[in-house]
Amino acid sequence: MRRLTERLLFTLALIAMIDGAMAKEKVLLVTQDFPPLQVMTGHGEYTGFVIDFMKEVMAEVAKENDIESSIMFAPWKRAMLLAESQPNVVFFSLSRTPERETKFHWLGWVAPYDVYLYKLSSREDIQAKGWEDILGKGYSISVQSGSNFEELLKRKGIGFPPDNTMVETVVHNSQNIMREYRGFTDLMMQVEVSFPIRLKEVNLNPSNFEKLFRIEELSGRLWAVVSPKTSDAVKQALQKSFDRLKAAGRDKELMRRYFVEPPADALLEVERTVEGGSAWPG
Repeated sequence: MRRLTERLLFTLALIAMIDGAMAKEKVLLVTQDFPPLQVMTGHGEYTGFVIDFMKEVMAEVAKENDIESSIMFAPWKRAMLLAESQPNVVFFSLSRTPERETKFHWLGWVAPYDVYLYKLSSREDIQAKGWEDILGKGYSISVQSGSNFEELLKRKGIGFPPDNTMVETVVHNSQNIMREYRGFTDLMMQVEVSFPIRLKEVNLNPSNFEKLFRIEELSGRLWAVVSPKTSDAVKQALQKSFDRLKAAGRDKELMRRYFVEPPADALLEVERTVEGGSAWPG
């Protein structure tokens, strides 16, 4: 009886080991609706030039590793929390800021990113060429909660005494367009490449809004990152496939396909990166 029990336990342990060996690693791609980078269609499908690029990265990974992936759209704060706390999470597209530098494994940049401060064109009383023209004026600025927009305002002390700027937060940055149009807020930050698409979604004309100035601290590139609790083996597999497709210029091809109106120098920037073989200076 004892030998039978031992054999049974050995068999169960062996089955568990085999199942463990056969089980695939699962990677969750987490992002947020942000056309034309990431879009969830009415049919529940995911598209956009960054989505398509990351799908190809994962397809490359799957060829050489027992790794499978799925995609989830989530509010920004939830997506950030998942990426910070859970293993096997790939999060995109986000800015590389000092506050975030040590929180993730930075896979590589995926899109150009130019951010501007906007006002209503009819608001002739608001004139500004930089943040120094905003401080102390009592304006209201609406930003997405937990975003790099909000982080920047905190870093600059905007909305904190003695400054009298009113900082308001929303779940999705696209909500700020109608808030500003209806006069609920004075100022908002928007990304140049997606702003025309967002305006079209709510049937507004670009002439209703006016750029005040480019926000240099935030403009640059958006990145894909891997959660810090992910194993080195999975990180290396992701990095290898990401770098291989970058070197082949797949991101450039997809960007050309999706951009309705490419932002100034965006594709040139991609071409320089592909030709030079570098994803980020330093």
